[in-house]
Amino acid sequence: MSLDQDEFSTLGNTGTEGSEQPDSVPGTYLLVFDQSSSWVVSLKENDEVLIGRTPQCQVRLSGDRVSRAHAKITVESGLAMLADLDSHNGTRLNGRNLTTPCPLVSGDVIGVGDVKLTYHAQTSVGSGNKLMGFAALRERLGEELERARTFERNLAVCVIDLGDPATQRKACETNLLRELHALDRAAWLGNRELAIVMPECDVDAAEASTLRILAALSPLVPSARLGLAVYPEHGVDVDMLLGSARRTAQTAEPRHVEVASESVETLRFGEHEILIAEPVMENLYALLSRLAKATLPILIRGETGSGKELAAAAIHHSSPRKAGPFVSLNCAAIMESLAESELFGYRRGAFSGALTDKMGLLEAASGGTLFLDEIGELSLSLQAKVLRVLDVQRLTRVGDTAERRIDLRLVAATHRDLSSAIREGKFREDLFFRLSAATVWIPPLRDRPREIPVLFESFMKRAGAGMDNDPPLLAASALEALRTYAWPGNVRQLKNVAEYFATVGRGSVLDANAVRAYLASGAPHQPLPSDGGAQLPVAPAVANQPSLPSDPARPGFRRIGEELIALERQRMTEALEVANGNQTRAAELLGMSVRTFFSKVKQYGLGRNAAPRA
Repeated sequence: MSLDQDEFSTLGNTGTEGSEQPDSVPGTYLLVFDQSSSWVVSLKENDEVLIGRTPQCQVRLSGDRVSRAHAKITVESGLAMLADLDSHNGTRLNGRNLTTPCPLVSGDVIGVGDVKLTYHAQTSVGSGNKLMGFAALRERLGEELERARTFERNLAVCVIDLGDPATQRKACETNLLRELHALDRAAWLGNRELAIVMPECDVDAAEASTLRILAALSPLVPSARLGLAVYPEHGVDVDMLLGSARRTAQTAEPRHVEVASESVETLRFGEHEILIAEPVMENLYALLSRLAKATLPILIRGETGSGKELAAAAIHHSSPRKAGPFVSLNCAAIMESLAESELFGYRRGAFSGALTDKMGLLEAASGGTLFLDEIGELSLSLQAKVLRVLDVQRLTRVGDTAERRIDLRLVAATHRDLSSAIREGKFREDLFFRLSAATVWIPPLRDRPREIPVLFESFMKRAGAGMDNDPPLLAASALEALRTYAWPGNVRQLKNVAEYFATVGRGSVLDANAVRAYLASGAPHQPLPSDGGAQLPVAPAVANQPSLPSDPARPGFRRIGEELIALERQRMTEALEVANGNQTRAAELLGMSVRTFFSKVKQYGLGRNAAPRA
């Protein structure tokens, strides 16, 4: 399926004139994958987006399996709802047929015929009843996330998949509410899923609670299955946690509780290894695999450092040309005066210094693939010459008169909006149409949060190979700092940061303060702790701060956070001694939540096993 050419401008297709796709990406959008291209459709508040074949549809698709008016997405009060419009072949959400309107969470995959649309939304953080509307639950989850982040508390999210639409909705609600604790809140997601927010709950306590909930629901819905996601291991914002729990529930066995994991797929293309932990990237590389079988040029769009060269390598190594050469040139990294001779080669004596004949990159890539990164940086004259080579598959070296036949496939990439460059007279429209027979857009790293810790640890491991000590351990706070950073340099920047900490932080614990200090200034202001134990923060330096005099009689100082951690650990140890090891009683003596006490017992290594949830 493909988007009709006259609708490109309306939809903001990443590879067309009139595109609204700029250097930055809209916060809430659909990323559409058809059989030959991908493009972005922005979603705004109070939008009603129709998907189908008619000209009235904002997302206009073609194909026998797409109805005239197939599906609809409405956005209201920050909540996107997906509904099937009685389409002939149905609409799928995360692989399952949609029977009633259902709210979307970031990362959901919508299926319309052979087209897949991935929903992405920015999360905003923000009720005595335990059962509430989904919008209210999202707000509540945002509030609990802020508390967990501020006070280093635990938080779990559970999604219950009831299989077929719940026929005993009231009975399910009644049994569920009996098992919820005072702080827990629940909401329906459509008519087959229930979401539960469980504050002050680590993975063990949450698993124990959800097993009881499952036991209560199983007599009514024997096929019920549960997915569980915990902050910060499985997500650090509302949609990451809900999405992880939802996808986990859909793949769990009936009458089972499944804990979300960072499921990672490893793809290898030649010398390149690609780690995938996001559904949107699975769809992207599936599209690249299909495109690789053809010979048409491909234009890859995406921010600098987002992985465009890896995508080009995947196209080459998945194509019938994989036995041929893969030649890459960054057009922005070569002087304009040298670009023509690099691309086309030259004959001896063509200019001063041309002592021998030299083959250019276009010729060197014959039989394989040429990847021109940042093609928008080529001069207009060179653009015209590249266009002719694509059309006739022949070239002439600089200073020569004889044409040479070549056989290459061109893959180009840019982070620029080429439609704007065309209007400004900086890019040839005919070359643009020649290149964009198929267009692929790569999401920025900030929109692929599940991949951030996976890639970071992989980069640290590679950088630390051969070193004596183990790379630093990632504290939970560091995980959140990495996931919530905007990463303007995308994967390239993440790799540089990981390699730095792999080198200087051997055998230490990497926490949020160290990560944020480095990202803010380019280097941490003091060494990482090397005891392999406590997660000691790294304080940023303050400009012109006077140093304390070196007085042996002056007591040493620690940061307030460290003092509080040490005091809390000491008081918990004392309470356990008084309570003869009874953790519930020790928590009561300190006036601390039982859930929090159990969690911190594990964190501080004060006991092997936490007691069951009270």
